Amino acid sequence: MFSIHHTRDGRVPPTECLPAVAGNHAIGDLLVFSDGLLTPVSAELGAGTDDGRHFVSVAEKVCEEGDLLPVVAAGEDVVLEVALTKAVEGIAPGAVCTVSGSSLEAVAEGGAFTVLQSDGTAVGDLQRGVLI
Repeated sequence: MFSIHHTRDGRVPPTECLPAVAGNHAIGDLLVFSDGLLTPVSAELGAGTDDGRHFVSVAEKVCEEGDLLPVVAAGEDVVLEVALTKAVEGIAPGAVCTVSGSSLEAVAEGGAFTVLQSDGTAVGDLQRGVLI
């Protein structure tokens, strides 16, 4: 689950309502806006930087295709926090990681998440960083 840790400029990021794919969406899910719909990040879509703009869900909602889902845009000014759901070797400040809908996957070139602060590499360790 991704949560907003803080913004670099101290502002409160605005909530947007955008159309989503059908399914169960939870608070803290990481989504990518692709083909006009918010879609959960997966290895096939959104794990890298060039798949579309990333958003964090701020609502629990069961959506039909095209239903509006409240989200906050993620970017270089919004520092996110996430607990690792699996051990990630090599994670440290400055590392670039691929992402899934709920956590970081691996340290990899072309990833979407830059680590700013790391509490470790084990399951449950917190990472703070930005989506690029």
